[in-house]
Amino acid sequence: MKKYLMIIVSVLLLIAIAAGCAGNTPADKPEEKTDTDVTTEGMYIVLNGTKVGIGMTYADIKDGLGTETQPEDVILPCDEGDSFRNVMHHYEGATITENRDGKVCEIEVSDLHGNTDNVTLMGKVKIGDKTEDAVAALGEPDNWPTPEDDYSLIYKYDNCFVYVFLDPDTNKATVSGINFMGF
Repeated sequence: MKKYLMIIVSVLLLIAIAAGCAGNTPADKPEEKTDTDVTTEGMYIVLNGTKVGIGMTYADIKDGLGTETQPEDVILPCDEGDSFRNVMHHYEGATITENRDGKVCEIEVSDLHGNTDNVTLMGKVKIGDKTEDAVAALGEPDNWPTPEDDYSLIYKYDNCFVYVFLDPDTNKATVSGINFMGF
């Protein structure tokens, strides 16, 4: 079931990208932030011993992340313009996406990317951990108490949302994935 949940999240992301392409003209292009350099004061993952957070410069951290498990994927706008260029880097247990400025703009941790034993959230939470242990380690999420039909803990920071997905197969008792989305 958790694989289906991650597939649904991925499909929704692709639909959002396609919808943005359908309506974006150069006049509609939002102004891009350039001051997204952050330290690891907000939430971050630790992948193979290296801290990774939204807004960090990918080139500065890539050497510590290990070997990529497949070739990078380049995502360009459908109108072939230059409004964005994202590059997805695939590692065992995680995918890290950098934007055209070379900044980390999305992080996904899932067993769909292989073994997740080498990845932790804030150095404390791993895939498979109990939900109550994750809340104890990270604090109460913004959507606390979690609604009955919600299968994620949501944390909002200055530059990102962090979703800690809860496994529906265990009745939300364990962590099944983690996703950072910058804004």
